[in-house]
Amino acid sequence: MRLPAPNQNEYAYIIAGAGLAGLSLAYYLSKSKLGNESVLIIDEHQKNANDKTWCYWSDEKEEFDKITEKEWSRISIFPKIAPSDLFDITPYKYKKIKSEDWYSHIKNELVKNTNFQFLQAKVQQIQYAGVGVKVETSKGSYLAKKKVFDSITPFPIDLDNPLHIKQHFLGWNIESNFPAFKPESAHLFDFRVATGRDCEFMYVLPVNSHTALFEHTFFSGTLKDKEYYRDKIRSYLAAFYELSEEDYQVVDEEYGIIPMMELKNEKQYLYQKWIKIGTSGGFVKSTSGYSFFRTQKICKKLVENLEQENYRAKVIEKSVFKSWIDRIFLKVLAESEVHGNEIFEALFKNNSPVLILKFLEEDTNWLEDLKIMSSVPTSPFFKAAISEVFK
Repeated sequence: MRLPAPNQNEYAYIIAGAGLAGLSLAYYLSKSKLGNESVLIIDEHQKNANDKTWCYWSDEKEEFDKITEKEWSRISIFPKIAPSDLFDITPYKYKKIKSEDWYSHIKNELVKNTNFQFLQAKVQQIQYAGVGVKVETSKGSYLAKKKVFDSITPFPIDLDNPLHIKQHFLGWNIESNFPAFKPESAHLFDFRVATGRDCEFMYVLPVNSHTALFEHTFFSGTLKDKEYYRDKIRSYLAAFYELSEEDYQVVDEEYGIIPMMELKNEKQYLYQKWIKIGTSGGFVKSTSGYSFFRTQKICKKLVENLEQENYRAKVIEKSVFKSWIDRIFLKVLAESEVHGNEIFEALFKNNSPVLILKFLEEDTNWLEDLKIMSSVPTSPFFKAAISEVFK
């Protein structure tokens, strides 16, 4: 179902980019008392393809549970050498959503509100214009009288800089010709594929006995050629599932580069007319790359503050202590004094998986944070902490 095309040149709000953050924000705006405002969403794509996989975990019923493709109560970790570990994460469930299902669901909700319109065009420039913000597109100019929410502007990262840590991955959704997979657990980390000091692993989500997602993933500063990841997946399927290329079909492929950096001096407040959202706005958890559930929480709170006219509110509320912990973690990954897999293996060996999931969602208290940080290789983290204090 398609949203109506624009029928005017001025809107209360313009959302530049119809990805996860842009459509999530539009969704929550449409459900609020601000739903009577005019909103234009701009993107060069219709957002119909299954171009991404989103996962999240929760111990409660959540907004989009009804469109999840699969959920797991157990997760598996495969250390580089030691035997694998299977963890029960009750009361949490780990959930997988296909982007094509999510896009369809959101658009079906937005089309119910005629104040929300969509322009398929390329955003060329965003600039202040008097008391508003103008968005120049390949199909004309549009003015936001209240705010522009911008997920188009790139995150400030140098892809060629090895000290700028990225999560980079290539994944295949595959269907095997015969039952090959065990869907009882999600395999978050399989470090048996790691070959160097970088954090390298296979991420496997078996949906049923015939269907699974395989993503070869790095947390590192140096990108690989796409064929490298593909070769790794082929080899993995052959080595651990005894599947030759004739035994399965690649349904679709996804490739991504996610910045694993903390934004510096980029605090944003709701009184601003031009607000960055999504990756460029720091919505992605820098130390893990997870964004789906975090984006929902940020967008809900953002809309709530707009409804209450709380314009002094920050777009993202985050404690100084948690930001400091994230910077230390990323510094250790960048400097590679310890193998990346050793950090995550230690985390899961020395802590309950439920505590780690709480930590990754920033739901832990400072005592829990210190417990987790004391469970990883001490020397590199101590050095990184000292350098952060005295830099």
